[in-house]
Order: sequence, then C-alpha cells, then structure tokens
Amino acid sequence: MLFDSHVHFDTSRGEYGIKALVERAVAAGVNEMLAVGGSPSLNRHAVAAARLFPHTVRAAIGWDRDQALDGRRTDIARDPQAMLHYWSTRIARCRRIGIQISALGEIGLDYHYAADTASDQRRLLRTQLATARALHLPVIIHTRDADADTIALLVEHAWALQDNTTFLPGVVHCFTGTAEFACRLLALGFFIGLSGIITFANAKTLRETAKTIPTEKLLIETDTPYLAPVPHRGHRNQPSFLPAILQCLAEIRNESAEHLAEIPRANALALFSQKSTNENSVLKGNPHSPFSDLPQGCEMLKDWSPVQNHKRQYRRQ
Repeated sequence: MLFDSHVHFDTSRGEYGIKALVERAVAAGVNEMLAVGGSPSLNRHAVAAARLFPHTVRAAIGWDRDQALDGRRTDIARDPQAMLHYWSTRIARCRRIGIQISALGEIGLDYHYAADTASDQRRLLRTQLATARALHLPVIIHTRDADADTIALLVEHAWALQDNTTFLPGVVHCFTGTAEFACRLLALGFFIGLSGIITFANAKTLRETAKTIPTEKLLIETDTPYLAPVPHRGHRNQPSFLPAILQCLAEIRNESAEHLAEIPRANALALFSQKSTNENSVLKGNPHSPFSDLPQGCEMLKDWSPVQNHKRQYRRQ
C-alpha cells in the first residue's frame, strides 16, 4: 500500500476525473492520497475528492503563492485574525459534512516566475503559517528559487511554536533544493516530499541528496497532474504513477521497493493524522544553542542557530 502525499484534482472529467484517477490509483496499489488545494478551485476539488472517497482521500486547503495579488486575499493576508477566521470557518464547514482537513496547503514562495510579488507572497505565507499554528495543522510548503526566505519564515514558524506541545511541522513538497537546504528543513523538523523529478535524466544532484534524507522524514508524491515520472514522460501525471517514483527512490537508496514502500506511507499517516509530541519541537531545551542532533551528512550546519537566524537574518514584512 502506498500513500501519494500530493495530488491536485481539477475540473477534468472522463479518464482524468476524480473517480477515474482514484480508481486507477487503487488498482496500482496507491490506496491513500492527500488531495491538495492552493486556490479556490483546487480547494473545492480537494474537498470534493475527500467527500467522494472518504476512506482513500484526505484533503488539504490553502492559498498558494499565485494568490498573493488577488484583491480579497491580499486584504485578508494583511490581517492574521481575518485569515484565521477565514480558514477556521471553512474547516468547520468541512467538518460538518464529515471531512477532516489534514493540512494547510499548499502555501509557499516562488520567485522563479513571480519575483516581483515576493513581498506579497511572504505576507500571504506568514499569515497562513500563523493560522496553521492556531489550528494545530501541518503545512504543505511550495518553494522555488526562494530558499533563504523560505527558511527564514519556517524558522519564525518554529520559533513561535517552541512552547507548543502539539507542534506539527509539515512537508516541503516536490523538493528540488540543495543538500544544505534539505538539512536546514530537516533540522526544523520538516518532512521532504520527493516527486517524479527524481526520475529525470537531469536530476543527478537531486538523486544524490535523496540518498541522504532520513527514512523517517521521507514522503513520496506525484504532484498530479504535473511532472510525470519516467517512464511516463509526455503523459499527464496521475497517482497511479507513484510506484515508478518509489522504484526509482529504492534504486537510489539501494533498498528494495518492498521494504521502502511502507515507510513514506507511515510518515504521511503520522503527519496528516496530526499526531505530534514534544519530540517534534526542534527549539525545545536551550533555544540559544545550535542543533545538537543534526541529520547525518548535515555537518555544515553545526554552527547554525535557528534563534540567530530568526533574530538577525529576516525581519521583513
């Protein structure tokens, strides 16, 4: 059994409609998946998928970086209380029809296509992180060409949660960053989501990084309908392609696919079932010390203090 931790359902019908995609996924051994929002349309379809397949699909809702300039959402992003009211109201509506929202997302920063909206993206992300803390929800983070600002905001997020015994971090999905970026995320308690990109011919560096990610922090995803893995390049992606990503990851890590299969599923269930303990709080104890338990291969962070990062590096709004 596999868990696809990132699927976008849309308005497609027929062979790419929700019902057909989920049925093919289950036939391929992908018995659980997270339907992820990011816009009003994607949010509606995530909830619809969870309602149609309550034993297979969980839902996440949020506003992604491309919503940062929408007039109404811009106004809400300026007011953390308005943002909290907006999402808590919608989550309550979902609960009334039997749908448990498992995460806030996807949310994040993307400076590759929209660097000119960076300040608006940061504001939107910051207020949604505050909402996630208030609602005790994990977050699903998108980041592209924005490593420094992403880390700064996630450190701020973790710092605000240091005394929260129900700290739920989240996942940086579709990871394509450097080994050092991965180490910083791991040190903050985040999961790393690997997509079909690891199968691409030009992803050698990413495959090397994938070898080093601790198994207890691994998630796998298709990011449907994008980024179909080899050998399905040129086709629209779908959750039934997840076994190809698992097989590639197993080969990268020199493990059997059968052995590896259960680990990302268990991780996804732990994260999206909102199970959390004090052990998740990376800033517990003496917060003025660098991390004492860095992931193997992350020695480059031995002098990195999240507190100093929070105080000095990033105070922009």
